[in-house]
Order: sequence, then C-alpha cells, then structure tokens
Amino acid sequence: MEKTGNEARDPLTKTGDCDDGGNPRVNYGLLTFLKACILSVSAMFFTAVNAVRGLPRALTKFAVGKAFHSQGIRSSSEILKSRSQCQSSESTRHFSCSAARMDPQKLRDEWGKPSFDVPQMTHLLDHDNQEKRSKFRKIFSEDPLMTPKYNISLDEERDLALARLKKLCDQGFISVLDFRNNPLWIFAAHELAAVVDAAMATKMTVQFNLFGGTVLKLGTERHHDKLLKGIDTLQDVGCFGLTELGYGNNAVQMETTAIYDKETKEFIVNTPNPLAQKYWITNGACHAHHIIVFSQLYIDGVNQGIHGVLVPIRDEKPQCDAWSPDS
Repeated sequence: MEKTGNEARDPLTKTGDCDDGGNPRVNYGLLTFLKACILSVSAMFFTAVNAVRGLPRALTKFAVGKAFHSQGIRSSSEILKSRSQCQSSESTRHFSCSAARMDPQKLRDEWGKPSFDVPQMTHLLDHDNQEKRSKFRKIFSEDPLMTPKYNISLDEERDLALARLKKLCDQGFISVLDFRNNPLWIFAAHELAAVVDAAMATKMTVQFNLFGGTVLKLGTERHHDKLLKGIDTLQDVGCFGLTELGYGNNAVQMETTAIYDKETKEFIVNTPNPLAQKYWITNGACHAHHIIVFSQLYIDGVNQGIHGVLVPIRDEKPQCDAWSPDS
C-alpha cells in the first residue's frame, strides 16, 4: 500500500489501493472522525436528558432546605428571645445564677451523675502509671499545702512552689532516674503538677529535666555519686545556664567562656560583656546552689565548642520547710 503526498499531510484522509486493482478503499480517517462526532453528540444529549430528569428533585431539595433554613432562623430567634426573657426573671435562673455560689460538691450533686463509669474512663485516659497518677491526685486534692493561694508576693510564690515540690519529692514521687527506668512517668508527673501549680511544674522541669537530666547524661560517676540523690530530695537544687541576654537560646553565638587552666586544673568561667550574662534562669534568683553554665570552652587558646561546666553559686542549702499552709 502506498501513500500520496497529500495523504501524508492530512491525517483525516487515509486511503489506499486495493490489492486486486479495484477501486480505492474507503476513507477510514473520515469515518473515525464522524464516529467521534456522533458519540460526542450522543453523550451531550444523554447528559442533558439526565439533567432535566433530576431538575424536579433538585428543586424539591432546594425548597425543603429553604423551608428548614427559614424554620431554623425562626427557632433560633425564638430561643434567643426566650433566653432574654428568662434572664430578666430571677425565678428562672435556678442553676446558672446559683452555680457561682455553690460549693464544688453541691454543684456536682445538682449536675447529676455521669452516664459512664468514671474510674474506667480515668484509667483509659491516663494510659500509663495509673496507680501513681491516682496517688498524685490524692495529694493534690487533700493536702492543705496544695490549696490555691492568691494575691501573694513573688517571694512567697517562689517559696510555695518549692515547698510543694519538696512535698512530692519527700514521698518519692519523682526521680531523675525515671529518665532511665520509667520515662513515661516524667511526662505524667509534669502533666499533673501543671494543673495545680504552673510555678511548681516549672521548678520540676528545671530540677529534674534540665539540671538533673544534664548531670545524669553528661556527668561521670563522680557527679552521679555526689548529686543524684540530692537532686531527688531537693537538697541539691540546680539550674540550667544556657540562655544569654544577647542571644537567647542561639547557643552557637553565646559569648560566655570557660578557659581551662592547666596549672591549677580549673575552669575560669567569664562573662565578657553584659549581653553574655545568663538570663531568665529559673531557680537562679533563689533556692539553687548549682548551675550548669554552658560556655565556649577554650583549651590552649583553641575553641572546643559549647560545653557545660558545673559551677556552685550558693553555699547555703535551700530551706523548704519555712512555708506553712496557714501563712
């Protein structure tokens, strides 16, 4: 079969000679084009038919929706009007107005009992360490020291947060070794403590996570033997000296230096300018007598990068028994 020049240029004209020398074959390209047009027209026709058939249904839905919408607007308006009338009458404010004057137990009694098993739901939501969480909550709800205090000075708030944390530590509720033995409890303890006293939870974070965790992870056996027990009992309160006034937590730019003196085998910690001072250090203003100072370490004049240096900042042990629930 042989193509002509015109046939090669036009894809719709594809003809060929018969092998027997008869008339040329039918133009298959034109037939294909016509078939495609017929199918397109048919598809458009059936689409239009289906659209017409569905029009009454769509109009019905629109009418019903509009009716419900109008009814909903009227209902909302009636509810708002009813509420306005109720609020203007003292006799109709039985629960909402008296709720603020009720004690918690009476409020719970009037509210009614839940439709589900509370201990089972608590067990489900607690996820882990259920027994320890229950004891934790018992202390928070029954110990007078945990009763909220308002309109107290900054110094009183700091001492109260420390006394509350000491109460938990005295009963062995949290340990820096939980990072190894029971890390989920670290999260649970912070979660529960924050509900009662955010200041106490912050002290807990610094004491056990930042200070204690750094000693545990970066310290040697010598540091562990000296500090870990005191960290758990709050006899060794510490803080975490990373943030600087000029650079925040951008550690690579910090300017505090620790220069190793080979003759005395000591580190000389220096703050070269005001922007290099450690800032926003929780426990640093009071209570702490250890700080881990992060600094640029220099040995023989060569910068060895950021390292933590344990530095004493107070000689006196923190006194946690001074706060009284009645004070």
